Amino acid sequence: MKRANLFSFTFLVMFIVSAAVEAQQIPYKSHVELTVGQSTIIHGMRGKCGKAAPNWDRVAKRLPLITTGSFSDGGLGTRYSNRCNGETPARAIKFTAEKVGSEQITLYGDPINITVATVAEDLPSPPYARGVGGDIRWIDVPQGQLKTKIYGTGSHSENPVLVVVLHGDGGKGPPPSYQYAIAQAIAEGFDKPDLSEGLRQSMGPPLRFDDVVAAGILRPGYTDQDGDQSDGRMGTRTGDNHTREVTEAVVAVVNTLKKELNARAVILMGHSGGATISANILALYPDTADAALLVACGCDMAAARARYYDRTGYTEWSTPTASLDPMTSAHEVPVGKKVRLVVGENDDITSPEDIRRYADVLAANGVDVEMVVAPGQGHNSILVDPLVFSYLDELVRAY
Repeated sequence: MKRANLFSFTFLVMFIVSAAVEAQQIPYKSHVELTVGQSTIIHGMRGKCGKAAPNWDRVAKRLPLITTGSFSDGGLGTRYSNRCNGETPARAIKFTAEKVGSEQITLYGDPINITVATVAEDLPSPPYARGVGGDIRWIDVPQGQLKTKIYGTGSHSENPVLVVVLHGDGGKGPPPSYQYAIAQAIAEGFDKPDLSEGLRQSMGPPLRFDDVVAAGILRPGYTDQDGDQSDGRMGTRTGDNHTREVTEAVVAVVNTLKKELNARAVILMGHSGGATISANILALYPDTADAALLVACGCDMAAARARYYDRTGYTEWSTPTASLDPMTSAHEVPVGKKVRLVVGENDDITSPEDIRRYADVLAANGVDVEMVVAPGQGHNSILVDPLVFSYLDELVRAY
């Protein structure tokens, strides 16, 4: 009887530990950025090494007072513990954002900075959007070299789909690196890049893109968050850096990757000015890509620049440039190309009306084009709207 009891007890302990190991690994997040109503796991409390995790009542009694939201039971999982020399059962702590504001709290000696906003557009832009790892390449172009980060190179067929991500012209935010993060999310999974939790949740349910290699390009003249700078001219970011020279530099990178990977199809995914360049490539260098996903596209740059000049009075917006305008070459996009356009309802930079005019020209010429306006989204927040990844999923599956 004693032997049976000992066996039962040993089995119970092993079951508790093995079940916890198979459960979620509970993260510690030093920075939490959410919009009102969003939730995320921010930390976890462990029990004694190898023993069952504490119940929620015990955890709740030791939590600090907060003003921006509330805590709740995040379920069972594991935490890595130096004292326990590895993973040990723990109970997750979930934070739900309820009130706009910022505060710093401390859990188990670890500081946590919390920022809550009404909409994603009000969060730091773009917060913690960086690709982790990746194959860094400096690819030759006429002006020198462009930095490119490539993801998914270890798990594809002999002729994968190549998705190329181009960042926008930039504004007051940090140097562009979000193109790498989006490329990694596409090729390796939504949980792989270093994204703020607010951005990650805004992307919607994770999608799996099979047999895809994705590359984020640092456009000519731009410097990323690592301090690396691509060769070429960045311009003044007033719609003046969508020139033929810039476009041909991007084409050179895409064609190099397409040849090396023996890609069966190329999809351009551009945001803002990156979408402008992608649209120009489809029309003027049609052999480069098969499809384009244009997000917040400056597809009628003449209208966009005029609107910005009226708003700001800055003469740079009214000065003629050598930039290529997709609207003037829209009729040259060949039938057979697929074009998907996504724009935010509240985008005051590249308005839905501008993009609709561009889409109408494509449709009139027989191009396979669709456009959607995302409710409540602005110019930057639109990039991680689930509608964007839904369209990308459609395009990848088409090839």
